[in-house]
Amino acid sequence: MKRKALAFILVFFITAVNVPPSASQSNWTVMVFMDGDNDLESAALDDLNEMEYAGSTVNVNIVVQIDRISGYDSSNGNWTTTRRYYVTQDPGGYNSTVVSTLISDLPADNYLLVLWDHGDGWKTRSYTATQKGVITRIQKREPLTGVCYDDTDNDYLTTTDLGTALDTITNGGVTPVDVVGFDACLMAMLEIDYEISPYALYCVGSEETEPFDGWDYRTTMNWLTTNPGSTPDQVSARIVTDYMNFYGSGGYETQSAVDLSQIAALAAAVNTLAVDLTSNMAAYKTNIQNVRDQVEDSPWEPDFVDLYHFAQLIQTEISDPTIQTDAVNVMNAVSAAVITEGHGASHPNFHGISIYFPYGGNDYLSRYETDTQFALDTGWDEFLTAYYYAGPPPVYAVAVIDDDRGGSFTHVEGYYTDALDALGVSYDYYNTSTNGTPNLAYLQAHSVVIWFTGEDFTQTLTPTDENNLILYLNGGGTLFFCSQDYVWDLKLDGRYPSTFLRNYLHTTSEVEDTGVNTVSGVAGNQVGNGLGPYQMCWNSPSTCTFTDYADWVTKDSSSEYAFYNESNQYVAITYAGGYKVVFFAFMFEAIRSAPDRQEVMERILDFFGSAGPTFGSLADLFSTNSFFVAGDQAYCTDVLGSAKIAFGLGQEN
Repeated sequence: MKRKALAFILVFFITAVNVPPSASQSNWTVMVFMDGDNDLESAALDDLNEMEYAGSTVNVNIVVQIDRISGYDSSNGNWTTTRRYYVTQDPGGYNSTVVSTLISDLPADNYLLVLWDHGDGWKTRSYTATQKGVITRIQKREPLTGVCYDDTDNDYLTTTDLGTALDTITNGGVTPVDVVGFDACLMAMLEIDYEISPYALYCVGSEETEPFDGWDYRTTMNWLTTNPGSTPDQVSARIVTDYMNFYGSGGYETQSAVDLSQIAALAAAVNTLAVDLTSNMAAYKTNIQNVRDQVEDSPWEPDFVDLYHFAQLIQTEISDPTIQTDAVNVMNAVSAAVITEGHGASHPNFHGISIYFPYGGNDYLSRYETDTQFALDTGWDEFLTAYYYAGPPPVYAVAVIDDDRGGSFTHVEGYYTDALDALGVSYDYYNTSTNGTPNLAYLQAHSVVIWFTGEDFTQTLTPTDENNLILYLNGGGTLFFCSQDYVWDLKLDGRYPSTFLRNYLHTTSEVEDTGVNTVSGVAGNQVGNGLGPYQMCWNSPSTCTFTDYADWVTKDSSSEYAFYNESNQYVAITYAGGYKVVFFAFMFEAIRSAPDRQEVMERILDFFGSAGPTFGSLADLFSTNSFFVAGDQAYCTDVLGSAKIAFGLGQEN
């Protein structure tokens, strides 16, 4: 809801200024959507004062909608609301005092819209970067998506929001904005250009992070007011030139201006290359890996690589004539789209447009496939997933999905990994807070998935998570899902009861927050039989940090109960059919004793039938493991000496 609110504010701001032409209209109206409601507050005020050095004229209107926050800069009245200013020239020149006045409608022949703030391309990473000794405009947040972050309302503009807002204000692209500029980090990428290309003529942004000071408004606005008859391409190019002149060419600075009318052709060229690489992945994966090792990326956001350089390396690395032609077509399309670009000496292979290409599968965010129109319309995401998951499955069969979200919640992954370590079971660890939701290909590469949500109660399983798990289980997968607040979250989101809850976790009803002090195994159940009672460890009266919100569950006719609490209420279910599921509606991690947790984990893995490594072939089994034979079964014990894989020995006639 809040993201929609910020998008509405952007639409309201632009439509209030961008009105139908009149006889008295100016050559240009510059609209700066300046979100200083964060740690860039002082930079926002500084840039506003830079604009006042030139000020508006009869031919150029400079309009700034600025939002502030308390705690970073107390100058100019220390107000914290949102204000819209008509920027007037400061008689004192460039200084720290805002003299501009509020405005209403300002028609013009051309419009430059600047989105000013933190930016992170199509996504957000959880770190802070420095460049040239100062904090840059990359945001430190949980993985989100977008630009213009408002700390007061915990709000931001997603990539989709940008497209939706521009679609609204341009009447579906009928009256496009002349220039959209991003005075923010990492926004000069194909995914962003593709999203806004139906609604604007040119785009200006940086492949790399931007220094704290951002654009050189003092020089650019002074030039524009002196040359009001400049065309949109000239204005776009001038922003790039002034930016590079301001910072020099000795470091990591980048800025580029793109002709958005060329983006459809560029996307088509990238799609063709992606499709051909995907269909030949088995033959060229090693070559593509070599390219990924060499392609230039941002040291502050290594998941974004220069698109031209990628295609250039593909042409050199792969001898296939078709793929070489595809690569040349991409390079030519980039050159046609980028009208001006600048890059410092530290980025010799940046050419003005980046693209999403994380180094490894664990860094890949599957939400890319739905959060960007570019991925929806092209085969680039299919190329990425084919690259990450081509060939034999990962060495280990167990995937541990850490979905406790961290933050203010206790990190609980150690309770699961310690139990697996004690059993000698190897696993692949996946953290949703840094990597996003695991995609289907990742799940399918593992025969056992352990997924837990800890104390989180608002971001347990998303609809995408549920759909991926359904497809994974339909393929014969095995899942241990532990969540005491999944049902609560479903009700909070208005999705209760979900298909996944009813048809795959096999419940018919639930009673929330019944609590559990002890758990005991149900006699005859493959997981619970003979286990417990186990004491639970809660924050009251114990010194443990967990809070007890365990649920009471009722199973369907095809499943079995596995554990019950001290009040004989059932709190866990197992199902064994075309797939296998163990569902704990209480916290596994709250079982007080580590040996008890280990015992439960071992029983779950035994129920699933295999906790050992997966292999590409029987040759891998024989080359890395020892065997012994008992009756008509051969057993392979992994190098850690715990998990076993059994297969029948057929008799020849």
